[in-house]
Amino acid sequence: MGQNPWFLGAPLTLGILVLAVAIVGVALFLWSRRSSKILSRTDSGASAARDATLVFRAEHRGSSLPPANFVVSLPDDEGTYLIPLEGDAGTPGEPISVQERSLYIGRDKARAQIVFADPSVSRLHARLVEEVDGMFMLHDEGSASGTFVNDERVDLQPRHLHSGDLIEFGRQRVIFHSAALFGDVASLHPQD
Repeated sequence: MGQNPWFLGAPLTLGILVLAVAIVGVALFLWSRRSSKILSRTDSGASAARDATLVFRAEHRGSSLPPANFVVSLPDDEGTYLIPLEGDAGTPGEPISVQERSLYIGRDKARAQIVFADPSVSRLHARLVEEVDGMFMLHDEGSASGTFVNDERVDLQPRHLHSGDLIEFGRQRVIFHSAALFGDVASLHPQD
């Protein structure tokens, strides 16, 4: 009579097996959560902070125009340039040469050829394309803050640019200048 009956041994063995499986399952679950937290801190956490676009909604009623007497020093060539306007006063910055027939403008250094660090500029904000006839078209690439030319939003249709146009990529403002189109000048300051 020293042995347990067979029916008492089976439930005890089954109970130990279920407990072991539960412990292994909990350990795997905790390990996977720890691994995903480490990955989120190193990979997606850094990229989420880097990729965040500050949505900027400006009042577009002519208040963003540069002063009527602004002066920009451009190289003596037939080139095309974007002239950044810095600060609230719209002080002209260093001209950025447009040297490709098609280029992207944005915040992502790996994907855009012209890069602005302002968080209101999307990673790929806009595309500037030189057409066959030497005209330039500006496309918005689905930016969060929008692209504006002379205070008019660039929507689904690209916008034809004139030398002297004021372009806004979020809060970043630039003047478009093309020596080839200099006779085709937009009037930023209409005469009264």
